[in-house]
Amino acid sequence: MYPATPKDSPTTPPGQQKRFDSRVDAVPLSISDFELPGLGEPGEACGNDRMPEKHAVCPNGDAVRYEPLRCRRVACPDCYLSEDREQAFRICVELEAAARVRGERPHAVVFSVPPTEGRRFSIDDINTRLFRRGYRRARRQCEIEGGYAFFHPARLPDRIEKELREEGYGPGGELGGYWRGVRADALELGDWRRYANYSPHGHSIGFPGWIEPHEGDDFLVRKYDQLEDVESVVNHTRYLMTHRGTLSGEGTLRAIRPWGLMHHAANGWDGAEDELGEDGYAQVACAVARVMGGEWSPSEGLHYPEENPETCPNCDTPKRDFIDLWDLPRLASSKNQGGLEWRNRLTDSQWRFFQELIEILHHEQSPRLYRGDIVHPDDVVVWVDGDGDRPPPSAG
Repeated sequence: MYPATPKDSPTTPPGQQKRFDSRVDAVPLSISDFELPGLGEPGEACGNDRMPEKHAVCPNGDAVRYEPLRCRRVACPDCYLSEDREQAFRICVELEAAARVRGERPHAVVFSVPPTEGRRFSIDDINTRLFRRGYRRARRQCEIEGGYAFFHPARLPDRIEKELREEGYGPGGELGGYWRGVRADALELGDWRRYANYSPHGHSIGFPGWIEPHEGDDFLVRKYDQLEDVESVVNHTRYLMTHRGTLSGEGTLRAIRPWGLMHHAANGWDGAEDELGEDGYAQVACAVARVMGGEWSPSEGLHYPEENPETCPNCDTPKRDFIDLWDLPRLASSKNQGGLEWRNRLTDSQWRFFQELIEILHHEQSPRLYRGDIVHPDDVVVWVDGDGDRPPPSAG
């Protein structure tokens, strides 16, 4: 593991703090220093359902909406999927847009150092001796213009691949690639690290479609696939993301890196929206979203209607018409027609419930309204975004 890094404090001079950070980056790593997306621990309070400030209460008084808190950690089993989908969507839209503008399909390459060299790589080594050297060799030796690079900390030995193939994983396997089997613990080894050896390497999806391979004694850049359609772009990007390495200790390491042509500071590519225009961008975004099992619209972006229904589970009132949390006290005390109509449509138990809720809002500036801390009457349905299955309508 890494040496302890002191916290920032008034007694730690900036220069000394920087030296400690540099020391962390230079420490050789091992496979135990990495986690895979979704296979780590959730952050504190992650997953707790909390009433949001916006669009919280159905105007008919028959439902209140909660949203699960998210730590947004890549390793979190509750957060990684939604975070990964958003990131994969952005990457795939850029790649597919570039493919259509350039009139060629993207390649997929691996770049790697000899296993004996990578076995003791540190963060600095991964940044310089793997990625920076990889970009230089890819440009100079293979004439690659750029793309999206993915860092993988480990490789599977032949023995493990053979056993996974017997379980239906691997190239052409009915259950998906090798690493899908690792994530599913198909061999019941209990931990993904027991399947793999620490062997840092990178993959990249980019352009042009045709390249010259580079195989030197100290570095390799090899094309292993050409992604012929939007489905292959999406599937391969998402597969590469499943086993990218996330540091579990101190230090910072980017596992996905736009480079060359796709880097934000590069010339020659202005981004999918500018390159394609409004209609062209919408066409590509919809195509990528469909392959990902979702939908895309200019107002909502990538979304999954079945996971996040947009109407009240009890009366089908659109979520956009729900009352904001901080509008409740004003509405309840208002003597105008709107306030009176709202109160008159509530049952006695609903009115008592909202009075208790308003009392909390009066006494706390930033109330944490967690689902488990609030007792709901039978005629107020609890709607949690992301639950998937919608609760049945309440009686009456």
